[in-house]
Amino acid sequence: MSKLYSDSSTPDTIPLRSCQRMAAFDAGYEAASKNKGEYFFAEDYFIDLAGVDRRVPDVTEEDSQFWEWLEAVSSGVRAY
Repeated sequence: MSKLYSDSSTPDTIPLRSCQRMAAFDAGYEAASKNKGEYFFAEDYFIDLAGVDRRVPDVTEEDSQFWEWLEAVSSGVRAY
């Protein structure tokens, strides 16, 4: 089983598949690149991408994988 990347995820959370994580990372990186990193918080990119970019589903905090998706997108933003 894959590991969880977000400290906020509960132990029973199903980890993202590596292809999901990489796609969300890429989406975050590309979003930061397009607007030259203007947002102060990496999480703001997640808000813009969730449900709009096909690589990032429209998840809410009630979804068990929410924190994993947020971390994957934010990792891409921070890498930019």
